[in-house]
Amino acid sequence: MGRLSGRQSRATHTRWLGDDSLDFVRTSEIFYNLAGDVKHQGLPVVGVSILLFEYWRLSTGLIKHLVGQQKTGSCGEFSFAVVAGSYCLEVAPDSTTSFVRKLLSDIKVVGNTTCHVSLVTGVIVSGSVVTASGVMVTHSVVMALGIEPCSYRVEQCLDSQGLFSMVLPKGRYCLAVRYNDQDKDNSGENSHTTGSPFIATTYEIIEVRQDMVHNIRLPEMVDFRGCILSHAGVAVSDAIVTLTPDEDNLVLADLCLKVATRTSLSGNFAISVQPGIYDLNIQPPPLVPLAELTVESITIATQTSRNFTLLPGVCLQGKVLFANQPVVGCLVKAVGQDGLTYVAMTDGYGEFFLKLPSGAYELKVVGQPDIVWLSANLSIAPAVRQVTADDDIYLTIELEGGLSVAGVVVDCAGRPRPQAKVSAVVDEGRIPLPGDTAVASGMAGDDGRYCLVLGSGCYWVFVNDEVGNAKHAEVSCEPVKLDLTWSTGCVVRFTVLSEADEPIGRCVV
Repeated sequence: MGRLSGRQSRATHTRWLGDDSLDFVRTSEIFYNLAGDVKHQGLPVVGVSILLFEYWRLSTGLIKHLVGQQKTGSCGEFSFAVVAGSYCLEVAPDSTTSFVRKLLSDIKVVGNTTCHVSLVTGVIVSGSVVTASGVMVTHSVVMALGIEPCSYRVEQCLDSQGLFSMVLPKGRYCLAVRYNDQDKDNSGENSHTTGSPFIATTYEIIEVRQDMVHNIRLPEMVDFRGCILSHAGVAVSDAIVTLTPDEDNLVLADLCLKVATRTSLSGNFAISVQPGIYDLNIQPPPLVPLAELTVESITIATQTSRNFTLLPGVCLQGKVLFANQPVVGCLVKAVGQDGLTYVAMTDGYGEFFLKLPSGAYELKVVGQPDIVWLSANLSIAPAVRQVTADDDIYLTIELEGGLSVAGVVVDCAGRPRPQAKVSAVVDEGRIPLPGDTAVASGMAGDDGRYCLVLGSGCYWVFVNDEVGNAKHAEVSCEPVKLDLTWSTGCVVRFTVLSEADEPIGRCVV
């Protein structure tokens, strides 16, 4: 990846930031040219879809969103106008070809940048999906997750005939199916018809060496039905009901298996479920004054029917600013006195929206790190405040500049400890307790180094949950150097190998 000669462009735009008065801030952004070409054995590949994603790094992990999409031209070329940042480029050939999708996952743009992509061929896996009784399934996605020799991943929607076709590199794969039609009103249907929502947590492991036809049969399922009611006993229509497997399985986590459906006019929903344990989330429509509901660890073993009641809710919304500019992708958490957590992320204007039951909450706001993630918004400190939401409330949250508290995590022998979690809590005049809410947390790197960003004040900093070994840090006008000792536990590292001595990824240990 090298520099592409060319001219950068500057765009100026005006954005309204005020709540009660017209407060205009004029900003300017420099756009660079992210361009390149796609070839196979030196020849251009025409009409290939190019998808460009931008990375946002939150405390919960990486988030990526689509920036643009286009097809390669007559010379296999493509070009995007982008601002400085970190990007992911996905090259998606047509499923009728034998080209394998290509992913360039770490493109740093600090100027005009060029990428040359070389496609390789794979093998075609095609087939259909049927229920346990043999009925064709539609409105679904087939997912393939590489086990060895690589962690290649691809998703393919079933067509109108219920068929799929995907191109994979040779290897071993987990194959799973996920329902993919959240907007379909199916609550009045038989839950075993082809288009009805379902969730299956089992997956197949197949060996792919040559073009093959592989038909997938779903496991036996049971009906999970119910009705969503308000606290006044009125049916809630158009609520989103989501089921997620409650299993500590890394493969299921990678496959992101969950199902969502909307309630009918009578508040009813129906989902076909493989017996197991699930977490349930119910989101009322945006304009309905009801609170979101989450129920954890529901066991569904047989045909089940349950009604759920949504409590009165209030809207907690607002805007997050730093230096009078909106903070995009900022994580906003509201933790209730019952321990339930409600999470939202600010949009492109720095605004967020939460629906909560009335009550008192601890509001934690974590600034969006910059797109070059480690230096990411290092000048922004997280904010924590207490909020009482008895009625709809709008907040303007001004994040403050912060300073780094950094150092090395070592064990009792002085050796660096990688991947150790480091947390900071506000000093409230006592030794921290295990239940105290961290205002900032992070993970030590491979060399044991960590870095937190905190506003002015006094804090306790500790490793993992060892609050008894917390160290005190006072942040005022200079960065703080603070080394930490992990006094208990140890790290065991090992590699899982196949019979051919090749590493195997995504194993549950």
